[in-house]
Amino acid sequence: MTIETKDAVSPLTPGSMNPLRNAQWTADYLGITVQSLYNLRMTGRGPRAVRVGKYLKFRESEIFAWVESQLEPRRA
Repeated sequence: MTIETKDAVSPLTPGSMNPLRNAQWTADYLGITVQSLYNLRMTGRGPRAVRVGKYLKFRESEIFAWVESQLEPRRA
């Protein structure tokens, strides 16, 4: 099985699984409320989500990448 993205086609292998997490898990991981997560997302400042039916899911890789992007620059 392969997964096609707009950038490339990558094989789906057991070691390459990228779990989808629900909003509660994501908010708990980030230490914020679910409402704060939704607010961040709606203003374009939060991690990107995937819509699965009526639910929002967050890829673990997107969550971790978003956290890394929030790091403050090193001070000299």
